[in-house]
This record gives sequence, structure tokens and C-alpha cells, in this order.
Amino acid sequence: MKWIFFDCFNTLIDEADALTGESGMEPIAHVPVAAGVFDHPDDFMAAYFGWRSSAWKDGNAYPEVTLPERLRSLLGPRCSEALLGPLVDEMIDTFKRWYPATLTLTPGVLSMLEVLAPHYRMGVVSNFFLPGTVDEVLEQFHIRHRFAFAVNSADIGFKKPDPRIYVHALSLAGCSASDVCFVGDNLENDVRAPIRHGMYAVHFDRRHSAAATPRIASWDEFEPVFS
Repeated sequence: MKWIFFDCFNTLIDEADALTGESGMEPIAHVPVAAGVFDHPDDFMAAYFGWRSSAWKDGNAYPEVTLPERLRSLLGPRCSEALLGPLVDEMIDTFKRWYPATLTLTPGVLSMLEVLAPHYRMGVVSNFFLPGTVDEVLEQFHIRHRFAFAVNSADIGFKKPDPRIYVHALSLAGCSASDVCFVGDNLENDVRAPIRHGMYAVHFDRRHSAAATPRIASWDEFEPVFS
């Protein structure tokens, strides 16, 4: 094993809803309520999750839909075009101001990276709906230097588990799939899909939600996988 590819969010860096959901939308849920488009932030969240569950139906191709595009799809049927543009802009501005403050380093990440750095090359392969965000949050927590590259789905136009994102990462690493261990919290995106591409994979499963093998529940458990 020469390379380790990490997912970013809720793997290296926790969102506020790390153990209850994976949306990142809580910091802006109040904005459409204030505009009179939804009655309560929970209503917006329910509508967003409903939109997301129906957004990718192909089963093979997963084009990334950026946050402005997502909000326009969700809010467009509910408000006038005159309101839609300013509302989307306000939500994006609010998200960019407040989202970084909702993030924390996942417990054990710093010591884990320090232990692995002398022995493996490392990269990040993550889904996120705003370009540049993965690099920005890795810099925010002073760990960007640990990684040879950071792939952000919004920067390349497709997201996990689209086969193209794994091929892109392997191209950046300049290695074969058999040289890579992929680690992340999403069973399909970070375990099953990498395995289909010939990688080794470890499920970072703090919720104890699956019986994937191998799996770890904390970063303290990760080093023995390679011993």
C-alpha cells in the first residue's frame, strides 16, 4: 500500500450534524423562512432532503450540482423569479460566512496523520457543492500540507460514486488502484465504489451502521489496519 485517499467531511473534518445527517445546510435553513418561503427551518430541511433523494437517478453517472443550482431547483417552484435570485444570493453569502464555524476536526485526526505521513502518500477525495471548499477547510485546520492533492466534486463536475472521480484521483496520484486504501464514512462512496475500482477500503463507521470489513469506529483503530 502506497497511498491513502481520505474522504473529507465527517471523516477528517466533522460538520455540526456529523452523527445525525450529512447536509451542511443548517446554517442557512432560517433564511428562506425569514423570506416567507417556508414556515420553519425543519420544513426547508425536509424539502432539501427530498430534493436530494431524487436528484441522482441514473445509478452510474453522478454530476455534481452546485449549491446555487440546488437552491434554485428547490426554491424556484415556491417563489417568484424576482425573489429567487436575491434569496439564493443571500443564502450563499450566509453559508460562506457561517459554515466554517460549524466545523471541527474529527477526534484523533492530527495524531493519525502524523503517524501515517512518514509511511504513505495521502490525498483527499470529497464531495462538496461549492468549488474550492475542500482546500479551504483543510487549510482552516492546518492539515492541507499533509495531502498531495484534494479533489472537490464541485471543481471537477462529478461526485462520488461516479466512476470518473476515482479515475481522476488515481491520475493525480499517478498510481494503480491496488496501491490505494480509501477511507471514509459513506459506505457506498468510500467503500463499495473504491473496491469496485480495485482499491482496498476501510469504513470509518462511528455510527456502527454497517458490517463492512474492515471498519473502524475511531482513528485510534486505524493504524493497526496497516501493521
